[in-house]
Amino acid sequence: MAASSSSELKLSDWGYEDVIVYGPSGFAAYDLGLPLHWQMQPGGSLTLYVNYLAAFGRAAATPAAVDRPANNVMVASVQVKLNTQPIFQTNLDTLGAHTLEIALPDGWPTRSGERDRLEVLFHVYGPCEDVQFSSLEISRDSLLRLSYTPGPLALDLAGFPAPFFQRTFLPSSAVMVLPENPGESVTQAALAVAAGLG
Repeated sequence: MAASSSSELKLSDWGYEDVIVYGPSGFAAYDLGLPLHWQMQPGGSLTLYVNYLAAFGRAAATPAAVDRPANNVMVASVQVKLNTQPIFQTNLDTLGAHTLEIALPDGWPTRSGERDRLEVLFHVYGPCEDVQFSSLEISRDSLLRLSYTPGPLALDLAGFPAPFFQRTFLPSSAVMVLPENPGESVTQAALAVAAGLG
């Protein structure tokens, strides 16, 4: 049996930048390309670095500049889903930076496509004239800590160009070997395969 491994990945490893979602309701979605032969194990976690900003009326949207009435606290709800399965929910009742520590489920939710999808849903409760000026910034430095067992790649070309090209954070490469003097049919076949790989 293969030994378990671990990996720590930032959202930026998939090319994502900081994302801002706006109230009263918004969401951000991240397609996470993970190697097909990774068999996920319990013990993974997600650390989301977020910044909750809100303004009353047209006030500057910074925590220091907001004069918040005691009876008008705009509570924000943050929900996180992995492959459409809710895995976390919390309320933010203070403005500014927050670190959300989220345990990933022991049973990895089944993906519906070729990639895993992480979704962050944001909803603010308050007067209509205020919630529209609220936002949640999600940092590109948010971390996924994954525990997995490397498994064998399936020798199945039904999903070509997978498993050669998997659209993950890892670089993909393939070596094509041709005879020293390939005929026209072999050359055409090789070109077709190379085109399929992109």
